[in-house]
Amino acid sequence: MGRIVTAMTRDGSARAVVADMRDVVAEAMRIHSASPTAAAALGRTLTAASIMGYMLGGDGKLLTLRFNGDGAGGSIVVSADPDGSVRGFIQNPGCDLPLPTASSTSRGAWARGICTFCVIPVRASRM
Repeated sequence: MGRIVTAMTRDGSARAVVADMRDVVAEAMRIHSASPTAAAALGRTLTAASIMGYMLGGDGKLLTLRFNGDGAGGSIVVSADPDGSVRGFIQNPGCDLPLPTASSTSRGAWARGICTFCVIPVRASRM
């Protein structure tokens, strides 16, 4: 599930990170019975968190992204670890908007809001 590929120039002056998260997003869409609009928002957040978590490096860290918007979509919360593993939740998975047209001024499913993220050290689980 999901794949993250990194590349760096020989002199280390530039780095690229690419993620193929199609299967992760499809599974999230299935689990949450998400509309296309909600799936797109959740999928983008899952992808961003997965890349950010992967870039944390090392063990024992957990990254959480939270979007609280005032639109129909509500909140999105996603957690990721340095392995690139990710899980997420969307408050209103049924939120759907019509496709934008040249004359529409749709504010989107999340409109205005707050994005917060935190990195939490996590102890190894005891068996």
